[in-house]
Amino acid sequence: MMRLSIHRAGIWAAVLPVVCWIETTPAQPSYAPSNYSPTFVDEFDEFELDLEGDGSSAWGDHWFSWNVRNLDGNADKAWKCYEGYMGGGSAPLGEVLHEVSGDSTLKLYGKKTPPDKSANVYGMPFVGGMITTERSFSQQYGYFEVRCTFDLTKGHHWAVWLLSVNNVWPPEIDMMEVVGHQPDMVHMTAHWGPEHESNFQTFENVSTWEWHTYGLLWSQSEITWYLDGVQMKTMNNHFLHEPCYFLISPEIGGSWAGMPDSSTRWPTVCEIDFVKVYEDCGSPDCGVTGALGTLGQGRAAQGLRVECNTAYASPTIAYTVSIPQRVRIVVYDLRGAAVRTIVDECVQSGRHDVEWNGTGSNGRRLPTGVYGLKLVAQGGSSSAAATLVR
Repeated sequence: MMRLSIHRAGIWAAVLPVVCWIETTPAQPSYAPSNYSPTFVDEFDEFELDLEGDGSSAWGDHWFSWNVRNLDGNADKAWKCYEGYMGGGSAPLGEVLHEVSGDSTLKLYGKKTPPDKSANVYGMPFVGGMITTERSFSQQYGYFEVRCTFDLTKGHHWAVWLLSVNNVWPPEIDMMEVVGHQPDMVHMTAHWGPEHESNFQTFENVSTWEWHTYGLLWSQSEITWYLDGVQMKTMNNHFLHEPCYFLISPEIGGSWAGMPDSSTRWPTVCEIDFVKVYEDCGSPDCGVTGALGTLGQGRAAQGLRVECNTAYASPTIAYTVSIPQRVRIVVYDLRGAAVRTIVDECVQSGRHDVEWNGTGSNGRRLPTGVYGLKLVAQGGSSSAAATLVR
């Protein structure tokens, strides 16, 4: 679950005395079908790694279930880890591999291993920052998208992909891949079956060093890849009918990208504006059986707001949505930890009022104090604050 940066400018506006509300719209459009609603949104206002694999935050740093930090089968020579990683060393790695920028983007880095930290990564010549929702989020069917840009040269390989929660390979869906010696080519692929069959297609003249939104529409019958809302390829879905989790990862020196050489520029970088996942709200229960709709220009959630009557023992939270969609409202404490999910359901259009009784997820009364509220719905999010008193 994404942690909320509750001290970020604007969130605490007009907390007292009676009503507070903030309305926000995304800086960049989503290309999700109009009848789809978000189930996972991270716009990287802040970032925290789940280092234990317990789902305490949205993103892990390696493949927990496989218990690996590089892909030997691809001759990958980049050890996936993080700045404080000890491994076989006696001191932390000390290399920043995940970094939130001032523009609320997340930068993932691939670097040469510092000579004095080779023991940390068991002799691997390179280190890399990856992110995965393996232990926090997975979904069967829906629309997946990421807006990102890459800086890569010889020996570098980046992938935006999905893997099955069953921890068996294949299946695999590559929303996009790019290698450093072909930075203007994007590869979109599906892998399946005991014979390791694949559907592989390359698209040229894509400026991966510029911002693009890569999308995947996955239904029971079809899988379709998109670039900036434009359909690139589609195939019958005869193999992938199980929940999958999301990853963005680098490989360095692998069998596809080859080894870096004197022309290689360091570090290699993937900069991510957002990751969003949606589900079909065409059916009453927001399932996957409704109409898939048509991808078009994204739009903000109209009339989306969070209001809260503050300084009450049981604050009333009101929100308004303009179309039927899935809505989630989470309460955070001052440390940014999620303490209660108040709403997580599909709702009809109009105004909705929810009374929060001031308890946490364990049913116990929370201490007096200020709490952050965040609503995530189709096309945007809103935040507000409430003060609990006894």
